[in-house]
Amino acid sequence: MLEGFLQRHAAAIMSATVAGAASRWSAQAMVAGRAVGWMRWSGLAAAALWLGSVLGFGLLHAGYSHLLHPVALLGAKGVAHAQAFNLLGFILPGALAGVMAILLRLQLPQPESWGVKVGAQLLFLSALGFIAMGLFALDPMQLEGGSTQLHSTGWMLWWLTFLVGSWLLALGLMHHPAWPRLLWTGAALSLVMVFLAVISTATLGPGLAQHLAFACWFGWLAVSSLWMPIAAPRRGR
Repeated sequence: MLEGFLQRHAAAIMSATVAGAASRWSAQAMVAGRAVGWMRWSGLAAAALWLGSVLGFGLLHAGYSHLLHPVALLGAKGVAHAQAFNLLGFILPGALAGVMAILLRLQLPQPESWGVKVGAQLLFLSALGFIAMGLFALDPMQLEGGSTQLHSTGWMLWWLTFLVGSWLLALGLMHHPAWPRLLWTGAALSLVMVFLAVISTATLGPGLAQHLAFACWFGWLAVSSLWMPIAAPRRGR
């Protein structure tokens, strides 16, 4: 009896099953689309928050000079409002940069090569390195102390992972029609950033060099919000 019922109504049952699956996929796609719509502006938000924090907290210190003093000095131990700056100038912008790196990883075209996967993960590690600079404040009185050493480790992790990651992505997707403009911009800025962060400190001074190095990174994050190709949500992703 049950078998006969299933045979008579097989088409209706299959149609209802397909319709239910399509409805669930449509709802999931809508939620995913809204999340992507928010995530794609995280790079621009990170750049705006960092720039506003650096300029705003710089005004609070009469003797601070953007040309002479590094950004990290605003969050150094013993400096007024240091914890607030580390939160607004390092930790939150770094977290937003991490969101941008996650979105980039999700939007990469399939199938992904090994280099592309590693490159995307390195960009996320770069954001973690930036966060670490806020969690472990510079200590001007103990340059060999633990906090300063961890701050320096975060600094090195930040620029080194962005350099390697951006080039792995640019080379891995150089023939893709939608990605080269964004990724080659990141690769070029990574070279400028490393030159400023490592090589030019003796000529430009640590203050101006660090400001410009950070500006290169946040400039790429802002550009990513505008240029990143956004694909429609895919099943099983």
